[in-house]
Amino acid sequence: MTVRLGNVQGLYAANLSSGTIAELMPCRDTPSKHNSDATLERMARERERITAQIDDLQRARDTLDSMVAVARAHRETLPPPAPAADEPAVSRDSSVRQARVGRTGGP
Repeated sequence: MTVRLGNVQGLYAANLSSGTIAELMPCRDTPSKHNSDATLERMARERERITAQIDDLQRARDTLDSMVAVARAHRETLPPPAPAADEPAVSRDSSVRQARVGRTGGP
């Protein structure tokens, strides 16, 4: 693997778009202080963008955590489920027999 390919893969791994990566390539292709400064500035902006996304995701997670806590607390106030004895008893054999009757029209 070439060094350039490794650099590009690293930039993709850092969640940079192909357009942003193209903006950063002059620093690699024609090194200069000007290109280095432009690249450092662009990477700093990308880092700020990613940090803002992380902050948004953390707020979303915190909101979801709160909603889960409210739902759990509400669940605890609900009556217990009705006992299974209230449901009609159907054995496995009778349900299989019913399925066969329904499928073939007879026993």
